[in-house]
Amino acid sequence: MPMKLFEKLRTKPEWEDEDSAVRARAVRELSLDDRELLNRIAEDDDDPAVRGEAVRRIDDLAALVSIHASESDPAVRAAACETVRAVLLEAEAVNEDDEAEYDEDRTDAAVALLPARDLAALARDARLPEISRAALARLEGDRWLGAVATRAGRLEIAEAALARLVDPDALQAVVLKAEERAIALGAFERLSNDHLDPDLLAVIAKRAKQKAVARRARAMLAELESARVAEEPPEPEPRAPAAQRIEQVRVAEFDTERAEQAERAAKRRALLAAARQLCEAVEQARGAAAGEQLQRLRGEWAALLQPESEASTPDALAALSERFERAAAGCEQRCREWAEDRAQLERLDALVSELEKVELSDDARMRTRWQKAEQAWRGAVSDLRSRSADPEHRERLAGLERRKADVDARRKAARDATRSDAQRQAQENLERLERLCGTVEQLAGADAIQLPTAERQLRATRQALDELRASGAAVPLPSRRARTSLVRRLQQGHAALLGRVRELRDFADWQRWANLGVREELCARLEALAELPDDGAVASGYREIVLEWRRTADVPKDRDAPLRARFEKAHERVYPRCQAHMESQAASRTQNLERRTALIEEAERLASSTDWLKTAQRIAELKEQWKTIGPVPHQQQKETWNRFRSACNAFFQRRKEDLAERKQEWARNLERKEALIAGLEALAGSEDGAGVAEQVRQAQAEWKTIGPVQRKRSDALWERFRAACDAAYGRIHAAEHEAMAAKVAVREAICDELEALLPAADGAGDPPAQLAATVRDLRQRWRRAPEVPQAVRRRLSARFGHAINGVVARWPGVFRGSDLDPHRQLRRLEELCTRAETLLGSAAASAQSPAEILAARWRDALASNLMGMRVDETVRRRSTLEEVRQLQAERRKIGQLPGADAQRLAQRFQQACDRLFSTAQSQASHPAPWRYNLSRGGVSSAHPRLVRQLLRRTDRAPAAGVAADPRRPRCPDLGAHRFGQDPGRLPDLSG
Repeated sequence: MPMKLFEKLRTKPEWEDEDSAVRARAVRELSLDDRELLNRIAEDDDDPAVRGEAVRRIDDLAALVSIHASESDPAVRAAACETVRAVLLEAEAVNEDDEAEYDEDRTDAAVALLPARDLAALARDARLPEISRAALARLEGDRWLGAVATRAGRLEIAEAALARLVDPDALQAVVLKAEERAIALGAFERLSNDHLDPDLLAVIAKRAKQKAVARRARAMLAELESARVAEEPPEPEPRAPAAQRIEQVRVAEFDTERAEQAERAAKRRALLAAARQLCEAVEQARGAAAGEQLQRLRGEWAALLQPESEASTPDALAALSERFERAAAGCEQRCREWAEDRAQLERLDALVSELEKVELSDDARMRTRWQKAEQAWRGAVSDLRSRSADPEHRERLAGLERRKADVDARRKAARDATRSDAQRQAQENLERLERLCGTVEQLAGADAIQLPTAERQLRATRQALDELRASGAAVPLPSRRARTSLVRRLQQGHAALLGRVRELRDFADWQRWANLGVREELCARLEALAELPDDGAVASGYREIVLEWRRTADVPKDRDAPLRARFEKAHERVYPRCQAHMESQAASRTQNLERRTALIEEAERLASSTDWLKTAQRIAELKEQWKTIGPVPHQQQKETWNRFRSACNAFFQRRKEDLAERKQEWARNLERKEALIAGLEALAGSEDGAGVAEQVRQAQAEWKTIGPVQRKRSDALWERFRAACDAAYGRIHAAEHEAMAAKVAVREAICDELEALLPAADGAGDPPAQLAATVRDLRQRWRRAPEVPQAVRRRLSARFGHAINGVVARWPGVFRGSDLDPHRQLRRLEELCTRAETLLGSAAASAQSPAEILAARWRDALASNLMGMRVDETVRRRSTLEEVRQLQAERRKIGQLPGADAQRLAQRFQQACDRLFSTAQSQASHPAPWRYNLSRGGVSSAHPRLVRQLLRRTDRAPAAGVAADPRRPRCPDLGAHRFGQDPGRLPDLSG
């Protein structure tokens, strides 16, 4: 079928697409001529739906049967059955000779797949009578047989179906619905008189499709009605009252007679029922036991009819007797047919066994036996299949047919294998002889050719010609033409090669005489070598002479012996000197081999090095040394060179791979760094200062984690990265400066407002209205104002304080009683000075000599042990500094105060704070030189006398400038205080 342009350009057909829907559509669009493709899709596709579509397009019964046997999906098997049914229904003969086109085995195998419904449809509607007969032979069940007998398109098929009917109900259905008059009448006749009761006859007369059957039923109804009326007594005429008694007697007699008649009728019905059962049993008898069953039923029938009682009905018994005889005759016929079928099956079994014996034999006698057995098999199977309806026989026949199919398959496979082997052998012979022809023709036309080769090919050519001329079976070939062509080519090649061989033989004779002169010259040269003083020249010339002597070995045999004796005599004189020289050379080569081995081992060690630069330089040096070393023994020459070269190549290959890996890593690092730079450069328009700073910090941290890049690009990348960071931070700093300027402007505005309250230099007068509230509001605004850098804050704080002091000094009465009252603030400042000087006194007390410090610590430790408390100088120093900072914070809250007293107190406070900070720093930077851990027994074990003296001295005189602390307990003598006799509980004075 024509294909579209798109389908022609498609690289992969649609029936191989990954989408099952596309494959199914492609299968539906395939032509029916693509049988092989449809069969392949139906067998190999993964999707059952696609396989079902392919099965519905196949019209080959053999393929459908094979697919049904190998398919596991129920839907595909059902589709195969539907397609088989459709193919069988539409099958037609393609010419006038129907039998020539009908394949009985294939049809039987296809029919065997179908269910009873499809078999009935085939038996009724198939176009070929053979298919109808095959379907009918497979059909079982009176229901389906009745349907075939009722509506079959061929009379013989309907008659065959009717002959197999035994169920009265099925026969009645055929009588009522049969489309053929003969079939309806035959079924009506099959029904016995007992079956045709008046009710059934009335139904047949009313509903029968065939008028002849209806007329016959009406006639039988009339006869039955006439007989019934004749048997009934006439109605009594009215009688006189005088005769009533006589009438009663007669009525009683009549009732008795009626009861006897009813009893006789019951017996008659029982007799007829038993007779019908016997008839049905005979009609249904089949199989191997049908004969014995028939004899038994005949005895029962004879016993049933032996007492000719008055209960019998002659007409009914005559009909039943006729039916029994007819059934008995049919049973006997079935028995004979069954026995014939059994004998035919035995014959088929023997034929199959015979075929199995000769299936693989290939001689003429066995082939004749196969042909005869094959012909007999076909005739017997055809006859048995046409008339056998017994399920057991059909099952056995199917088994024999399977055996026969296996035999045929094995024989065909063997014959195919034999034919294939013969063809392969013939093809191999053809190729071998063609190669021989080509070789001979090439040798015959070659310029340079060796005599042994030419003689060997000449013998092979002559042998091949003899084989081809002897018999065709010895050397089988694909065709006679090939044999003729090969013989002609071999003859031509043989003739041409024979001439060349003759020429070579003449040349060989001339060469022998030439070699004789060469050998005489070699003997003279060898004799001259014996006179040379240089062993190296002797060995070199000896080697050349020996090689030339071997090359000229082909000389006339009668002249060879004198020359050989002369050569051996000279050889005995020269060889000892050559041997000594060669031994010396061998020793030198051995030393060279050792030197090269050392270089090889070093190169192999360096092959796994990762110091690429130094190792490469060293390997280059090894190569130069290798060149300076002389030759080594010939056997190790190639091996040593290969080892050295492999070691060097291994190192440089590893260096190459490492460089490639580093280049890849450099490329990855370059990409990551360029991505970071691009990200930073993209932040140019961002207004989120904090976010930009965080991103820049993250980028800088990530930059440190990224490895190196190629050196020629490293500096440029770093410059770009640093420029991007500087640009980002520049924008951040500019934004911060702007924000800080706004914050400073707020505080400067407050200072301007406060300074505006001050009067002019020569001004005087009343204070402004609401001056206290205005100042209080400005102070609150100052406290809530945003923070500014410390240097700016100090400058602005001084300005702010100076302005407040000026306002308070100008109008002190306005601020009397408030937190800006000068007298109140002065008292607070004096209290702060007192507290700072108190702290300074306690700190100065700790600035003592090392011995005093140790004694003080010892007393504190003893007090800690005695009173449950622990004093730590570091903690004390920290708490002092924290208190100083609190005092400074309170001082800043007071601000600047006017007046000389305020200046003096401020100076005192500042001096006290400075001294406190300097004392704390000196103690932190210069700890005590001796630190003893008393809890570990350091004092008691190392310096008990020194510590005791220090304690006594410090107890007597406190440090200069430090008042004794009345709260500190005096330390008892170390000799009297035992620390609870537990050195492990001594206090820790390490600070």
